[in-house]
Amino acid sequence: GGGGGGGGGGRGGAGKAEVQRLLEYFAEDRDVDALCRDWQQLPARMGAAAAAARRDEVLWLLEAGSEGGRKAEAAGEAALMLLEHRLVRPEDLDGALSCFFERLPDALLDAPLAAGAVHYLLAALFLLATPTPEWRRGAGAGGGGDGRRDGGASGGGVGGLVLEDLPAALLASVASMEPADARRLLEGTLREAQRKAGRNGVSACLGRRGLRVALCRARGCKPWELEAALRADGLCE
Repeated sequence: GGGGGGGGGGRGGAGKAEVQRLLEYFAEDRDVDALCRDWQQLPARMGAAAAAARRDEVLWLLEAGSEGGRKAEAAGEAALMLLEHRLVRPEDLDGALSCFFERLPDALLDAPLAAGAVHYLLAALFLLATPTPEWRRGAGAGGGGDGRRDGGASGGGVGGLVLEDLPAALLASVASMEPADARRLLEGTLREAQRKAGRNGVSACLGRRGLRVALCRARGCKPWELEAALRADGLCE
């Protein structure tokens, strides 16, 4: 659960600092090629430690983005570009997200600005499987070589990411929040999707199993009342 960020033994501090540095560079210039090249230079791990190390690298990326500011959007975009270029595997991102979401309620209490990073990240991930990739900044798919260490992402690239269902850790985090905090988190995600991809972006998010249920709980409304309530708030047409 919450102990994921220190993986890699003595490597943890240095590795985390390297990932933070990569994010700072990417937030400044949005150079996907440089990001991928530098990511491949992170120290490789062998054997059973490799999976935990890969997960921790992605977790550190998300945590660095949760500081807010320009890093927030850059962290979500960087994670997705690394996945698309097969330098991060779906299971690595899934494991990092689970750790990240388990810590989310406490993190948002300690650093309210972290919400902006989470909104962007969730909206972008939910839009991955839609035919309307307006959220992207024109970065090409594929093209990232054979992937680092264990051969990169499997199957059909980012479209195969396991987000047809909401991650269980996210649902658990939302359930443990005060309703007002959960509502701000989920509706902030919808607003980011709306900003990135318009009406289609909101529809894509609402099509994810579990999100509608979580929204109803957070708002205290019945399922058949949800769309009217969102429409009144400018989140649904």
